[in-house]
Amino acid sequence: MIIPSAQLYIGTEKITEKRVCATLRSLFCPFNNCTSCVACIQIQNRQHSQIMWLTTTKGYVLDDLVPIREKSKFMLNQNERFFFIIEHAELLSIICSNALLKILEEPPAGYHFILLTHQPAALLSTIRSRCLPVCLQNEEVDIQFEFFFLHCTSKPQAITVILQECDRAKISEESAQALLYKIIGFWQEQKRAIHASHFSPNYINQILQILYEMLECLPNTGNTKLFLKTVLTQIELVRAACL
Repeated sequence: MIIPSAQLYIGTEKITEKRVCATLRSLFCPFNNCTSCVACIQIQNRQHSQIMWLTTTKGYVLDDLVPIREKSKFMLNQNERFFFIIEHAELLSIICSNALLKILEEPPAGYHFILLTHQPAALLSTIRSRCLPVCLQNEEVDIQFEFFFLHCTSKPQAITVILQECDRAKISEESAQALLYKIIGFWQEQKRAIHASHFSPNYINQILQILYEMLECLPNTGNTKLFLKTVLTQIELVRAACL
């Protein structure tokens, strides 16, 4: 299995922790993610020897990253893997982020990083650009905004109609971000199950590319409508070119 060297899991704390544990179990469990063997229990209890968890509630300092530097000095055996899990990645200071950049870009063979956050915009753009974003679908997104999600995934309507709906729904910046994460999550699932998708690989890749770009300009107070319109317009351009 090909595992990216650096990933950014985006979603609530509960969702990202559940997903990262499932990912790790799928890699280290000898019984296909059974959840009950020694390896699975060690992962759940954060005691697995090939996984290092880093967490903070107040903000990372350089000393917090020393274990990464010390561990990554050691060469791993062929086909051996080691994972650094960085929780609350939005709390990485500029100094800490800059210290991570080099190893995120060129980690030693076998070492992998998974950063967890619910606020990707709080991370330096250079950190985000070095990680494959994995937006985890949040089922808690208000059902009244489902029209936007459906338009961007499976049931397109006229953009003018969608924008009118957005005006009526009064989507906040937080809801707009959550919608973007959910939309990206949908298309990432389509890519993972490409053999079962009725969308072409080229179409999926182009949609994901523009959505990843939108992660770099998440909405602030006062520009949510412009942000949503940009998302819709970019997706419509891809539709027109590919479908």
